[in-house]
Amino acid sequence: MEPPCLLVGINASSETHDAILANGTFGVSLLGGNQQDLALRFAGRHGANAVHRFDTAPWDQGVLDVPVLQSAVCVLECVLHHHQLVGTHGIFIGRIVATRSAQGNPLINFRGELRTLLYG
Repeated sequence: MEPPCLLVGINASSETHDAILANGTFGVSLLGGNQQDLALRFAGRHGANAVHRFDTAPWDQGVLDVPVLQSAVCVLECVLHHHQLVGTHGIFIGRIVATRSAQGNPLINFRGELRTLLYG
């Protein structure tokens, strides 16, 4: 795909939704199989919300000045290309401008459970 793009959906009532619209950039940190607790924290299951979610792990500022998790198995940094509000969520399409990857198998949500995606 040219340009490479990423689609993400974010609850329109979240601070993240408004921050992406205000800044025009966003980053996605893909977590590894050993990071389930962090994934659940960001999903709001451990009581942390807003910026307090970022207190649990070391972060860097990416090339677009967006927060990216140091221990992520993959990081994608995007410039906002398109936004559409659909029901309770904003659909964001970002043009990928920077990536970083590390060793590890990505964590996915499949049928309501966190699982490790094995490849190779």
